[in-house]
Amino acid sequence: IRVAKKIVKEIITEPNKLVKGTFSTQIEDLLIDRENKYYYLTCNNYKIIYCIDEEKNLIKISDIFDTRQNPIKIKRIK
Repeated sequence: IRVAKKIVKEIITEPNKLVKGTFSTQIEDLLIDRENKYYYLTCNNYKIIYCIDEEKNLIKISDIFDTRQNPIKIKRIK
């Protein structure tokens, strides 16, 4: 439980780097065919996938993806 709480805390705080502008990100190539442009941050074994709503000035986190899975699963539709 202690390890799980630590991982969750790290995943929750990682996007703060986006707000502060202290981190450069990459486009998620596996989602390039989507209407929105998706980017990702990495945090340990996880990708934090998000898009930016410039009109509302928001960062929308779309998914937390465990990179130990088959990468094609990232294209799933929820």
